[in-house]
Amino acid sequence: MPRFNRTSLFSFAILVIALLAFGGISEAGQESPPLNIEAVRQVLKQYSPAALTEYIVVRKDKLVSFQSSALAKPDSSVFKTEDAKRMGMGLLIADGFYCLAFGKNAEAAKYYEAYYRLSRELPLRDLANIDMKPSPAMEAFFKDPTKMSDADLNKLDQEWNRKVIANLEILAASTDGIHFAVDLFYAMEIESIYLVAQSVIQSDGKSEGAIAALAGEENNIKFVEKLMAAVHTDPSQRIVFEISEKKAFLTPIVNLLKKKAGKLSKADAKEVLKMVAPERKKIATGILVEKKAK
Repeated sequence: MPRFNRTSLFSFAILVIALLAFGGISEAGQESPPLNIEAVRQVLKQYSPAALTEYIVVRKDKLVSFQSSALAKPDSSVFKTEDAKRMGMGLLIADGFYCLAFGKNAEAAKYYEAYYRLSRELPLRDLANIDMKPSPAMEAFFKDPTKMSDADLNKLDQEWNRKVIANLEILAASTDGIHFAVDLFYAMEIESIYLVAQSVIQSDGKSEGAIAALAGEENNIKFVEKLMAAVHTDPSQRIVFEISEKKAFLTPIVNLLKKKAGKLSKADAKEVLKMVAPERKKIATGILVEKKAK
């Protein structure tokens, strides 16, 4: 199984947390699999979780620091439509993990709580009989986030990792589940790029870790693109999932990162930020209009 670049400080581990935070999932209540289920599952098999401990090194980088102004507000009420809620969950998880990377556990808890509020508003239980209750470990984190050490959080992360592949496969067993996964991963990637680019700019382009993180987004974007490509052949899904619109934002970014081959500068980060900011603003403010299949 191929593994993505683990130098990314934020984005790839975020993908682990998002789908694992659901808790237990069973296969009861699934609809008939869509025609592209195997294509989607082949992409998901390329997904390789990484440990939280690999990302907290950001705290030792004196050239970057926690930027609360770069985060969206941990407010679930701005997300009104189902599209907005799915993407809002991805954004909130990205922001929550960013907080954890910098040791801001209390702030992270607010984002995870908002994430769970949104998850209860989506028909995920009907989709795959998903248990939307936080695990006991997550409940303990909500009760007193400052009490949980990095070791505690890493243990929680490992618990999630054991469930990830099964959870992803179950979500891929229905069109609605695939829609949820695509929107969630897409929004997490948009927010991850946004945050990492901000860190490169904050360091004046001198933080090797932040630059490596931004370069590492190339592989993470490719994963999302492969996931979208797996549904692109179905005209109705292509419309509902807004595949063309999503690619329009991701393709120029991945092309820039590929061209630079890791040799990124502050100017490059500014260019990336300029490209991603409009879409990120739309996701963060919940301005998303749901499309219907023609």
